[in-house]
Amino acid sequence: MYDIALFLHVVGVVTLVIALAYTLGGLFRAQRAEDVGGIRSALSFVPLAEKLIPPAMLLIFAFGLYMVGDGHWGWGTGWVDVAIAVFVLMSILGPAVESKRTGALAESVRELPDGPVPPEVDALRRDPVLTHVALFGSSQIVAFLFLMTNKPSLAGAIAACAIAAAISVPLARLALRPAASDAAERMPAAEPVAAEVRV
Repeated sequence: MYDIALFLHVVGVVTLVIALAYTLGGLFRAQRAEDVGGIRSALSFVPLAEKLIPPAMLLIFAFGLYMVGDGHWGWGTGWVDVAIAVFVLMSILGPAVESKRTGALAESVRELPDGPVPPEVDALRRDPVLTHVALFGSSQIVAFLFLMTNKPSLAGAIAACAIAAAISVPLARLALRPAASDAAERMPAAEPVAAEVRV
């Protein structure tokens, strides 16, 4: 039964990775979209991907707990305790922050006509909290894979998750930087320089 539980646990991880790739990719595309239609297109697959997240997390959590209770690892194992703690944190931040704010962004452009992105929509798609939480969650998936394959001590597990979280911060800041086209629009127009014509 342990092998089946491990297989289903891994299936849950793979499903979660695919779902998060779609949601994170949709957010990045929305942040770089040049108009309202581009934002709608970028977010078109996000609702479907978000429907995959709850069953994926249920598979991960349920069969992870089974393997712990089965006696293979046991409670009090450093990497297991850290993985559970971070997993619970992600299960709270995901619906409360990421899904809620992504849904607000999608709703804001649902009825808008195609055209330039209004300032209030631009603020929603460049929401720092949304971007940081989305990248934090993705970074912790990588940390989970490290914990599953290396099974470090408590200190090593905490360090792995902390390093992953730290790496997500500059990545979020990079994602929030305006695109080159946006930066060009914000730059003041250069004043023409009169050329002297000598006869």
